[in-house]
Amino acid sequence: MSVLSKDGNSPFTHLIKNTTPENDGTFTQRLVYNFKSNTTDPQIDTIDIQAPYLSSKILMLYNQTPNKLIVVNYKRLHDADDNYKVYYGKYNFTDKTIHFTDISELSSYNMYVEGRNAESLTESQNIAFLLFVNKKCPSIISMDNTFDAHFQLTAYPVPDIEKLSTASITGGSSNLFIHTYSNNNKNAFIISGDRIDAQHDPSVVDHQVNYYTRYRHLLNDSVCVFNISSSTKTRMEYPDDGPGLISLPVIQHITKTTTIEYGFKSGELSIHCITHSINEFETNDEEDPRIVKGSEWDVDQSLHLHQIDNWLFGNGLLQFKTTNSDATQAIIKSLSATQRSKNYDIDTGALMKDETIHYLSTDYGRDDVELNVMMDVRE
Repeated sequence: MSVLSKDGNSPFTHLIKNTTPENDGTFTQRLVYNFKSNTTDPQIDTIDIQAPYLSSKILMLYNQTPNKLIVVNYKRLHDADDNYKVYYGKYNFTDKTIHFTDISELSSYNMYVEGRNAESLTESQNIAFLLFVNKKCPSIISMDNTFDAHFQLTAYPVPDIEKLSTASITGGSSNLFIHTYSNNNKNAFIISGDRIDAQHDPSVVDHQVNYYTRYRHLLNDSVCVFNISSSTKTRMEYPDDGPGLISLPVIQHITKTTTIEYGFKSGELSIHCITHSINEFETNDEEDPRIVKGSEWDVDQSLHLHQIDNWLFGNGLLQFKTTNSDATQAIIKSLSATQRSKNYDIDTGALMKDETIHYLSTDYGRDDVELNVMMDVRE
């Protein structure tokens, strides 16, 4: 696209200048979104843009909201015509080009624009635009040759989720073991997020992130999906438990894949997390130091919630919490957990135990069952 700026700053510098402070540019106009942190209501704009024959116009979509991306639904209100073209444009930071999607014949199209944060500003991802092109080349100039683009934009604010912090169902703030599993034991239900930063754990002496990836996309016209994957290796050392009791250093390998689906129209939220972890021990035998496997875990957890309309934002976190059993039971649509654990003899390496258990039920007979969901958001 020839109007892109090549000066090393924003690729949209020239377009931004053309909008003018009064938003009456000859080529470009802007539509700015800046949602309040606690709002879930969409912003609806009905817009008319006129493009004379053999000309084009641009409507830039700015998202100035720091902790929310937006999903914008374009609804065409004018008749489709081969001479009238409409394109959705988004800058690709990797190849430094604009990627266009032809939406001229579509009656409706969904696009998303990332929230305003350091990363999106650097990569120009909090801006997108619509390009309107009039291809008509008439022999006689008249008003009939003007492309009168008439359309409606409905923008839905969506929490700009970075990753899951934790999701738990507990008895009060401290009783974890209120869930019955298939081995008839009481167990906890906690979905832990990706452990990228371990600097606050005093037992950690080394923490390596092998990979950490995030990807978001639209599943359909009402659900945004956040995929987070990570692999880490952490070495932990603990003080000895007492005379003659030596604590061996632990090396923990964790691979985690989390999928978060957020229904920005319904308010529903689902979390699916698959975790594979291996705990190894470093022996203290000076003659034969070894790394031995102590245990291995595979955990598959899911939590699906009904409409959430009272999210709390603050300090880079998005939080939802219930305070009693009735509210917790009412908001939970479904939950499941499967856990396979293997224990090994650290001297011989032989498999000593291999057990798979499933979640069965929660003790809602008590009145203090609480749900607590916390997610890191981009700011």
